[in-house]
Amino acid sequence: MNRWFSGIGLLCLCPGSVFAEQLELPVQLEQALLQQLVNQQVFTEAEQRARVWDDGRQCNYLELYDPELSLDVDGVRSRSQATARVGTTIGQRCLSVLHWQGVVEVLQQPQLGPEPGMVQFKVVDSQVYAADGASHGLVGTIWNWVKQHAQPRFERLRVDLNPMLNELRVLMPLAFPAQPAPIQRILEGVTLSDASVLPERLQLTLSIDLPPQWPAAPARIPATPLSEAELERWTRAWQQWDAFLTLLIKQAGDEAGTTALRTELLAVLLDARQDILAVLVPPDDMSAAADPVADLFVETWQRLQPILKELSATLPAPTALHYLGFISAADALQALEALGEHTGFALTADSLRQLARLANPNLTADPLLYDDRIDPELRRIFGFGDPLQPPPPEPLINYQPPQSQGLLAAAMFLPVAVLQDPHYTSLQQRLNGWVPTIAVLDEYLPLMQQLLDRIVGLTLHSKPLEKEYRDMFRPLMLATAWQESCWRQYIRQGGEIKTIRSSAGAIGIMQINQYVWRGFYDVEQLHDDVGYNALAGAEILHHYLMDYAVARGEHNHAGGKDNLVRATYAIYNGGPRHIDRYRHEQASASLRKIDNAFWNKYQQVRAGETLAVAQCYVG
Repeated sequence: MNRWFSGIGLLCLCPGSVFAEQLELPVQLEQALLQQLVNQQVFTEAEQRARVWDDGRQCNYLELYDPELSLDVDGVRSRSQATARVGTTIGQRCLSVLHWQGVVEVLQQPQLGPEPGMVQFKVVDSQVYAADGASHGLVGTIWNWVKQHAQPRFERLRVDLNPMLNELRVLMPLAFPAQPAPIQRILEGVTLSDASVLPERLQLTLSIDLPPQWPAAPARIPATPLSEAELERWTRAWQQWDAFLTLLIKQAGDEAGTTALRTELLAVLLDARQDILAVLVPPDDMSAAADPVADLFVETWQRLQPILKELSATLPAPTALHYLGFISAADALQALEALGEHTGFALTADSLRQLARLANPNLTADPLLYDDRIDPELRRIFGFGDPLQPPPPEPLINYQPPQSQGLLAAAMFLPVAVLQDPHYTSLQQRLNGWVPTIAVLDEYLPLMQQLLDRIVGLTLHSKPLEKEYRDMFRPLMLATAWQESCWRQYIRQGGEIKTIRSSAGAIGIMQINQYVWRGFYDVEQLHDDVGYNALAGAEILHHYLMDYAVARGEHNHAGGKDNLVRATYAIYNGGPRHIDRYRHEQASASLRKIDNAFWNKYQQVRAGETLAVAQCYVG
């Protein structure tokens, strides 16, 4: 696949002072994009043809078609099929002298145009070849037509970066609100400074002049208890970042043409939301970290940028150019932020909205709207399907479940209507609101095992899982529920029955984090229904197992198929970036302890010691 954009980042922080004097950002348009621009601007007739000369009588004409572009150190080379007719008109008739078919090759060099921000392409050479590709020294009429009519047509080609530069000039004051004077100087110095051809890509360079030094950063105010307004501002900041990032990744995922790209985009979103968990609670000293979004932006952008570049290789030119503008703007912000705290970088609500419009100029909804309701489109785009069904509305009263043997074998083939299965419904209603104690474990744990077994069966029935991985899914599910909650949805606190919830927002038996999985699941159902919570956890485990652990070949490392289970839980615990932590010695001691504890539980469940979960309640 030819990528359109690559290598966009910080190219030069020119030395000479304490701070950089100039930033140079390379903007690279790869061959596929330039091919589209040639098709649109040069070959403007139907079916990508260019009738560069026509006497109006169809007696003399030169037509080019099927252009093929290549870029190398010599320049931009276009080879087009050509057909021509040379004739003489006698009255109303055309006496044909020559019917010719061959190839016209045009070599161009990019130049900065007279208008700032514009790149034009000057023809420096052209060749005419016969149909067999050999040059026969055709220097007559056809050659003259090429020079007089074909070359000017190719010089129509333009790349206009002015919309991008204008958007960047709008964005910068929004992202650096505390430094209006230096930012004004920067705005005056944002220019397109160079255009050159590299193998298979065109490189344009944006230059940003910086002040020789920035005003001193304001002195930190001593820490004081946070006001309600400060707490609200902190919460609003991370929620707006999450909303912006979700909208961007959702849009990119909808445009992505491959499952692999969508999987990478979702991994960035989930890991970014894991990072947000660290800033849910603001610091005691607001002066030390006044903007939680800045660090989140830098961390996420390093992973998102190359994915968006690869995505752009599959998009039509107008959409790709929007992404190019977004990528370049985000690169500029990251480069300026890297200069240090003195820049006053802050991704305000206005700057996030401006970035969102760069990626999608047709945006009508507020890109910063934070909503924790289920988003069916988000689920569809990333392969989760329709929202999980809520529990049946009518409870069954006084239903006594029979003693079950071989539940898993039967569950493997349960229909989707299992949610209306009386046994499932009874288990669900019986276990909802039940706080287990040691005295009732003999009754509670077998019932919870039956519920989890049915959840496994439903998941394996509704979602594809290759036979070689099916046997590991049940112990994976049961061990995860053991590790996360000791098979509990509820605990008793202060005399009240409450859903288990961590300080970071993880809920219920499977500890589904409501912030990480925002839009995928119903938060109220995660709280109130153990069956729904378990279904969500099984769906997440299935996704992590197949789309990450298996897809990325964790079973090809030492340890074999067992690695798939260990990798799946590592992701479940810490996000997709943790996929291989279980096999790396540099993982922290606390993470190794978590992974080893899970692996021990999994081995016990796989060995048939399922009810060993009772160990949680002893001691």
